[in-house]
Amino acid sequence: MPEKEFVDDSIEKTIVSDRITANLDLFYSKIVKNLVGTLGKSQSGVINFIIKTWINDNLEDIKNVYGIDVAGIRREIISTKEDITKLNDIKNVIKEVARIKIDDLVELIEVNRANLLSLIINNNDKLNVVIDGDYISPKKD
Repeated sequence: MPEKEFVDDSIEKTIVSDRITANLDLFYSKIVKNLVGTLGKSQSGVINFIIKTWINDNLEDIKNVYGIDVAGIRREIISTKEDITKLNDIKNVIKEVARIKIDDLVELIEVNRANLLSLIINNNDKLNVVIDGDYISPKKD
C-alpha cells in the first residue's frame, strides 16, 4: 500500500516517544538555561541533546557495564515504527469503507492475519474499530 501522511500523529507520538520530567539542582538548571540557543532551542532541547550525546558516547559501557541490550532496544523501535506504518495504513483504509473483510485488509496492508488482529486489538483505542466475525468496520458514535 502506498505510504500516506499520518492520519493521526498521536499514534506515532504515543508509541515512539516518551515524556520524561526531571528536577535539577539550581546549579545544573542554570547551566541548562545558559545552554539554550547553543545546544537546543529550549531547556528540553538542551537536556535531550545532552542525554543523546552521553548515551552515544557511552554505548559500550551501557552494554558491558550496565548490561543493557542496546541492539534489542533498536530492534524493538524498528518493529514499533513498522507497526505505526501499519496502524496508519489500517486507519486510512477504515476511514474509506463502511466495512472490510479482514482477509482483504490483510492483503491491502501486507501483514499476516494474526499480526493484523493483534495490532487492532492492542491499539483499538487509536483505531476505534469493531471486529464483527470476518469484518472490520469503524465504530459508530
